[in-house]
Amino acid sequence: MLEYMGPLMPIIGNITRWSSDADALEPAFDLRDILNGFVEIAVTKARHAKSHCTTQSIPSSMQPVDNDQDIPDLVSGDELRRDDWNDLKTIFHILKPFQRLTLHLQGTET
Repeated sequence: MLEYMGPLMPIIGNITRWSSDADALEPAFDLRDILNGFVEIAVTKARHAKSHCTTQSIPSSMQPVDNDQDIPDLVSGDELRRDDWNDLKTIFHILKPFQRLTLHLQGTET
């Protein structure tokens, strides 16, 4: 039987602790669908705002080809594809034993 541990929340890694990357990845895998959906909604909104802003300021005959790379702050660069998630799983599996060993050596292993 699973014990309820409270709401699942994403964790942001801490640059002063390398093992925080492993800490951040673990819940990210459980939240994968939610995170992907969140980014997808943000990308859709950003594209809509971009097209709405563009269509009002430039005549349609002069509209540029839609290219997300033209706007560097567009969140589409944050989308994670299947290969990205697979790479993150590989990184996690590499980091996890080192994280356990570090905790063991610190005497804080749970």
